[in-house]
Amino acid sequence: MKLELRKTNDGSSTLYIPEMDEQYHSLNGAITESKHVFIESGFYFHPSPKPAIFEVGFGTGLNCLLTAYLAEKEKRKVVYTAIEKYPLDTAITDNLDYGRWFPNNGKKLYSDILRAAWGGQVQV
Repeated sequence: MKLELRKTNDGSSTLYIPEMDEQYHSLNGAITESKHVFIESGFYFHPSPKPAIFEVGFGTGLNCLLTAYLAEKEKRKVVYTAIEKYPLDTAITDNLDYGRWFPNNGKKLYSDILRAAWGGQVQV
C-alpha cells in the first residue's frame, strides 16, 4: 500500500492512502484532532490516577504519544493497550516527526513507542 505524507492545517503531518482516498488524521490538524478526541474526550474525561486505555488501530502512534507525554507530565500511570493489523514501518513514522511537537523528551518518547516490541507488555 502506497502512503503519502500530507501537511495538516495545524502544521503537523498525516499519512494519505491514495488507493482509498483516505488519510489517517483530519486534514484540519492531526495533533489537534488527537488532542480533542483522544485526550480531552478520553484521557482527561477519566479522573483515575491509573487509567487503562485500549486503542483499536494504533496507526501512527500519535494517540499513544500524546497519552504517554501527558501521563509522564501529570504523574499518571497508564496501562495502554493497542492493536494494529498493519503496523507501519518506522521509516514511514519517523517522517511524521511527531516527537518534535513535545518539549524535552518528545522525540525519544515517540521513537521508544514506535520501536517497542509487539505482543507483550513494554514500559515506556
